[in-house]
Amino acid sequence: MNGASWEVLEKRMENNRDKREDTVTTYDSFRQQLDRYDPALAEGNRARIYSNQEEWDLYLKPDSIFDRQMRILFSEHKERRVDFKVMLIRHKKDMLKLKRIEGIAFGEVTILWSDASG
Repeated sequence: MNGASWEVLEKRMENNRDKREDTVTTYDSFRQQLDRYDPALAEGNRARIYSNQEEWDLYLKPDSIFDRQMRILFSEHKERRVDFKVMLIRHKKDMLKLKRIEGIAFGEVTILWSDASG
């Protein structure tokens, strides 16, 4: 494969990855994006993004322990004036289902939540 073909392939892979990711930099935008994954909103609509109901109930719904921790994380990074972003990433095979949530600060990526439903 020549250099141009690799570039096209890399660009295609990057575009596919970008389609599966939403990046946010504030708690409000995080909550707004995460609320789109509420399984109740996807009920009866196969074209809507969603999360596993049990994962939603335990971790992802508003005011869960995870949600309160995320609010604190955003607040602490803002107070310290540290660039902090969060990525909501969907599955490759099921591009509508939330797979994991990553936090990025100081160039380090940390998995904050991962779908345990399989």
